[in-house]
Amino acid sequence: MLRSVVCTEVEDDARQNVLFYEILCGRTTLYQQKINYERRLIYKDGRM
Repeated sequence: MLRSVVCTEVEDDARQNVLFYEILCGRTTLYQQKINYERRLIYKDGRM
């Protein structure tokens, strides 16, 4: 239980860091944002 929570926090941090890096470099396109949004929906559904 504790391990899954820790892993989830690490994954959330990693995702935010990647998103921040993309925004910082100006590489975030509408297509990438769409993919990130869909991945986030899938990730939440699979987290149950």
